[in-house]
Amino acid sequence: METEQKFKEGYVVNLKSDTIPMTIESILEDGSIECVWHDNKCTPI
Repeated sequence: METEQKFKEGYVVNLKSDTIPMTIESILEDGSIECVWHDNKCTPI
């Protein structure tokens, strides 16, 4: 059985193992991450 990971605004995530943790700022309707808080702004990923 596959487990689908659901993201929510405010979650702190590591997008890659060598990056700093970033806070999710915006989620698209399909549940994917639109942008994260990085460098004092909402940065698209």
